[in-house]
Parts: sequence; structure tokens; C-alpha cells
Amino acid sequence: MAIEIVPIDEEHASTKQPIHLEVSGLDAWPTHRFRVTLDWNPVMERWIIEITHLNTDAVVHTGAATLYQPMSVDGYVDFMFLDPSNQAEKITPQNIGNNVVLGVFRGEEVDA
Repeated sequence: MAIEIVPIDEEHASTKQPIHLEVSGLDAWPTHRFRVTLDWNPVMERWIIEITHLNTDAVVHTGAATLYQPMSVDGYVDFMFLDPSNQAEKITPQNIGNNVVLGVFRGEEVDA
């Protein structure tokens, strides 16, 4: 399984500024585009992620950003926060985009 990494601006993240990304040209689903929005929730002290499938304008995931939790888009592609360094216990403004990355890979329902 090949994992593609979505770059996250570490400077915006470390200062808890909203992060807006457009993801397209993925090997996992080349003709589809996604908007990924990350907002810091000071009450929960967590990042809230929203993923929108721009081809259909459908919000496909909204919730607290959690390590290793797959965020599936109809079984075709999965987004997931990963920690390749294996040092993070949770996603923080200091580690997102640095040790913690947003990975994308083909979903289980896609034919090889």
C-alpha cells in the first residue's frame, strides 16, 4: 500500500491558525479533488478536521483529528493522521505537519 503525504504548514499549525488545503492529483484517486480544513478548537484543545469531496461538494468527514483513525471517502480513498517517528500520543499544534503527517491511500473497496 503506497501512502501519499499531504503537506501541512507547520508555521500555521504551531500558531493554531486555520489550515486550508486543496488535495488533487492523488495516485489513489487521480481525477478527484478534496478540500481539507483544520481548525483548532481551544475548548477541546484538539484540531477539528473537515474533508470535502470537491467533485460532489459533499462533506465526507468532520470530527476531531485523531492519530491512526481512517477517514474514508466512500471506500475509494482513506485519509489518516500518522506518526512515522512513533513519538506522538496525540495530535498537537507542535507536532502536526512535523512528526505527525496526513497520509492518503487507496481504500479497501478499490480494485488493484
